[in-house]
Amino acid sequence: MIDILKSRLRAVALLCVIGAVAAGCAADPAPMTAADRAAIAEEVGAALDAFADAERARDLDAMLSFLDPSFYMYGDGVRVDYDTVVAGMRATIPTLQRFETTWSDIEVNVVAPDYAFVTMIFRDAIPDDAGVTTRARGPNTFVWRRVEGQWRIIYVDADHYPDNEQ
Repeated sequence: MIDILKSRLRAVALLCVIGAVAAGCAADPAPMTAADRAAIAEEVGAALDAFADAERARDLDAMLSFLDPSFYMYGDGVRVDYDTVVAGMRATIPTLQRFETTWSDIEVNVVAPDYAFVTMIFRDAIPDDAGVTTRARGPNTFVWRRVEGQWRIIYVDADHYPDNEQ
């Protein structure tokens, strides 16, 4: 099942990034070296870690600082825009006791000097104030764009499947 999720995740990520890459490459930038790609991958990895830290801390302002105003996502096949995501986060995050998410099989893919996408498998266990724990797992893709020196998330795709293995 995990292999199917990984395969689907990579296919969706590739399709989602094509538009961003085309926009990022329109100016015909100089080719990136392996060292350039490694440095960018490290920066994006650090941004992903900082985003995860903000989630675990339930720091709404820090979480939102990573979302570009052009952000949108597909959650279980449903497109959700920036304003809807922000409203949902503002309503939900304060009701959570903890935000326990682990990511595995993380791959950072640099596609242009200011664009990268990250694919991974997530596993959530999120208890709310009522004592109900939501458990899910699935593939996750983040598309990142560097804006004025800061890596911001412009797109996310996540498919949630029940997780009874925790």
